[in-house]
Amino acid sequence: MRPVIPFAQPAVFVCVLAAILCGPAGAAAQTVPSPYEFIETRHEVSVFGGTATDDRGTLRLGPGGGPMFGARYAFDLTGVFAIETGFSYLMADREVYDPEVQAVEPELLGVADAHVGILDARARLNVTGPRTWNRLAPFLFTGIGIAFDLSGETELDDGLDPTARFEFGPSFAGTFGGGVRWLAGDRFGVRLESTVHFWRIAHPLGFRTRQQDLQAVPADEWSQSIAVTIGATYRF
Repeated sequence: MRPVIPFAQPAVFVCVLAAILCGPAGAAAQTVPSPYEFIETRHEVSVFGGTATDDRGTLRLGPGGGPMFGARYAFDLTGVFAIETGFSYLMADREVYDPEVQAVEPELLGVADAHVGILDARARLNVTGPRTWNRLAPFLFTGIGIAFDLSGETELDDGLDPTARFEFGPSFAGTFGGGVRWLAGDRFGVRLESTVHFWRIAHPLGFRTRQQDLQAVPADEWSQSIAVTIGATYRF
């Protein structure tokens, strides 16, 4: 007969029980936390503020740079793509010139308000897809819209011939850029972005009949402004 080892069966039972109890804890201790977190919500609203650079055009008739404010709504179509729509308000000014003065250059009469409104729709590419990396979600976007004047004519324009009065918009407006979102949790976050806005500036007839640097003045031209903004976001 094979000799019987005392307490052999209880010892085996204790070892198996210890393995069962300690196994999950040991495995959990070896788990490496992922820097990626999924974004569960699909809607986002945001408000933002910042500043835009100056590009008044060749004749310096267009709106300059200044503070910019606005609001935006976004909807995630998929994890990678989203659509956005928003309104931006640019608090700029413009230089008013009189082209009728017989001089080499038109006479500067003064500076007037040139507040610009921009309505646009964008397509956004989420670089990290439907998740954040260390709570960061970088993105790229491009879009189209319309830019229009919110100031109207001023007293400086009243003294000009109608053919010399500058009017801004409504004009086609394009946009592209990129940025990053920092999501503090499921709801609130911060959004930082850099945006290139571009639109057409129409030159009044009174300026097109002059020579600018010995070259004919075109009927219109493209102008662009680069805006850097930061804002607060809410997702739902």
